Amino acid sequence: IMQAVDVLQQLHGLDLIDHKRFSTQLEQCCVNLQAWLLHYLPKTEQFIADRYIDEARFKQFWQQKFPHPQVVSADLSWYVIQHWIKGHQHAPIPLWYKHQTDYYGLDVHVLNYIEQYIWQGWYKPLLAQGYWDQQDLIAYALQHPQSFPEYQALLVDDTQSYSQNTLQLMMGRCLS
Repeated sequence: IMQAVDVLQQLHGLDLIDHKRFSTQLEQCCVNLQAWLLHYLPKTEQFIADRYIDEARFKQFWQQKFPHPQVVSADLSWYVIQHWIKGHQHAPIPLWYKHQTDYYGLDVHVLNYIEQYIWQGWYKPLLAQGYWDQQDLIAYALQHPQSFPEYQALLVDDTQSYSQNTLQLMMGRCLS
């Protein structure tokens, strides 16, 4: 937050006399995406907290399911599932990629393996047992945009870590 204040001062020549007060106000505007989504979603059995799977829990389940080394890592599988299979507007991964040798630098055979064995064969059935992840929240929010307030502007840090659907949701809540 203090870095943001310093950058604003440098870029806009702002003379922020009360540096601490401004940074406190700025910090109050910062929210965690998941907390923001859960705050505005209607209370439903679909999003029970102890059924939530984040990356750390995904890895725990992975260790239980796959105690021996796999063709792909848990990290890569999580990324592909969250960003391309579930987190892409045109999910699952577009069919045209199957005619290429790589898809954004990943071997198509690896993607096929993740889609068929990890996603279809394990993670999707796990979610069908009542588990959910952030992409389920995002999908729900995209289907019910009226449940969320609109803002004049949004400042987003680490945009590269968000899926296409997440960015679409954020842009849809921004008036400018």
